[in-house]
Amino acid sequence: MKEARWADGLDLRSVSPLHDIARASTPILLIHGLNDRRTPPSKPVRLERANPRNSLWLVPGASHTGAYAAAPVEFRRRVLTWFREHNTPSPRLPPANRNERPNARSAHSYTRARHLLPLSSNQNEE
Repeated sequence: MKEARWADGLDLRSVSPLHDIARASTPILLIHGLNDRRTPPSKPVRLERANPRNSLWLVPGASHTGAYAAAPVEFRRRVLTWFREHNTPSPRLPPANRNERPNARSAHSYTRARHLLPLSSNQNEE
């Protein structure tokens, strides 16, 4: 916590995701791996229940940030559907090849870098 406070001036003891998500007016899609050893499934379940606009997908076989690696086709379907239902521009997702599953490292890298991907002009056609 000292590092976050030193680097960003943020005191993590004052942050409450549960409180903040309960007040959020923007719908939130929560995706959580059931094999996550860092965060138990009870945490995202509480976050989903805190706001009726939230949606939660508990992904069997997925680790922390490993949903895409565990279920690339279903990940793509759920994320793109969620964006369409909420009338939000869809992100460009990598193609889901049923014959090839990315390793956890590449999925984690994609998860961290997805905000850097440019949106195409035909983004809703995917």
